[in-house]
Amino acid sequence: LRDALIAALAATAALAAVELLAAGPALGEFGGNALTRAVAIYFFLALPVELLLRGGVQNGLERLLRERAGGAAPWLALAVAALLSALAFLPTWGADLDGLLSSCILGLAAGWAYMRSGKVTLSAVAVALPVWIISLLFGS
Repeated sequence: LRDALIAALAATAALAAVELLAAGPALGEFGGNALTRAVAIYFFLALPVELLLRGGVQNGLERLLRERAGGAAPWLALAVAALLSALAFLPTWGADLDGLLSSCILGLAAGWAYMRSGKVTLSAVAVALPVWIISLLFGS
């Protein structure tokens, strides 16, 4: 949990900087009160995406690359999964630099939390927490 919180806080700081530079929310808007937003973001955004990207893509790539890349396999798998997450969310958050950067930051933070813990639920926390905070600060 500590690693997920560290990743989430680092991603929050980076995303806040991106949001301020972009002068608008790049992460979309979530309705409802703070608790409803947190639950919706975790269960309907972060957890499904992390099950696919960390449980499937990052884990699978790490296994495939382990023999060829050795100790670099986890980092290569993390980078590829983060890039895929950034590309997957381009239609949602906009095909601009701040949307791409926001998604890539979240992907790197979640991938690092997954790499450290081996748990998809913690990588989902590393995504949900910054998205929730940014939606409260910059959303409607």
